[in-house]
Amino acid sequence: MSRYSHEQINAQTFSSSFRRMVDKVQKKLEELDMDKQYPVIQDGQGASLLIAIVDGLVIQYFAGTYPVDELEQRTPYFTRFITQALKTKN
Repeated sequence: MSRYSHEQINAQTFSSSFRRMVDKVQKKLEELDMDKQYPVIQDGQGASLLIAIVDGLVIQYFAGTYPVDELEQRTPYFTRFITQALKTKN
């Protein structure tokens, strides 16, 4: 993100790199969901949702909303939240 904001990388390069990351995470999630218990993973949106949530938490950390110890304390809650979100049917 720093390179992007300092115009050291263009939007097309950033976008294609981000898409490759999402695709790789999606493939791994599908491999892990062998029993097909998570509809959001199976409809191809699991990685995008997961990355959006994690990115939001990272931004909140850097903005000072959550200090590290609070993130660690709330990890079980975030885990339950993400797991439940991935079980949502379309």
